[in-house]
Formats: sequence, C-alpha cells, structure tokens
Amino acid sequence: MAFTLGDPEFLSTSQLRAYCENGRLLIRPLANELRIASEELNGALKEVPGQSPWLLGADSKVRARIVSLHLKHAAEGVDAAVVGLVRTFLSFEKHFLVPAGGSTRKKTFTIEG
Repeated sequence: MAFTLGDPEFLSTSQLRAYCENGRLLIRPLANELRIASEELNGALKEVPGQSPWLLGADSKVRARIVSLHLKHAAEGVDAAVVGLVRTFLSFEKHFLVPAGGSTRKKTFTIEG
C-alpha cells in the first residue's frame, strides 16, 4: 500500500495549499494510531515474566514502558509534521501574498458568540 501526497508541483497558490492540506489529512490520523499502539504494546509487554524473581515483575513493567514510549515518540513526530504542513502555507501567505508596502498585521482568531 503506497501513500503519497501527490506530485510536488508548486506552480500556484492553490497547488501549494492542496499539497499541504493533502499531507495534513493523510498523516494526521497516524498520530492517534501510534499512541493507541504504544498503549497496546505496553500492556502486552507488561505480561512478559520478569527476569528477576526478587523484583516481582517490576523490571518487566519498566522495560515495557521504555519500549512502548518509542511509539509515543513517533506519534509526537507525526504531530510535528502536521504542524509543519500547516505552518508552511501560513508562512507562504505571510511572506509572499502580502502586497508590497502592505500591512503585515497578524491574523487573529475570532471567537464569535
């Protein structure tokens, strides 16, 4: 199964926006999947008998946590990639779509009630 964002042809604003949006929609669900897999792996590895009978399985639990945290770290990497895709287009707007001598005011988030 091959996942792709499409050809990186950046000849228009809409192509750049579509590329960033496609990437965000493609990889964003992977973060939650990796977080869930991390918890599942941790649960499975906790059940492996410990190597030292004096520690009553505590060593196995610690090793399980160490191993499963790598999947959680991978999920955080996916989060960072998604944020990078969003920021790419926002940065493009800021640096290239502002008219010469125009206002560079930051956009604000408006809460409507």
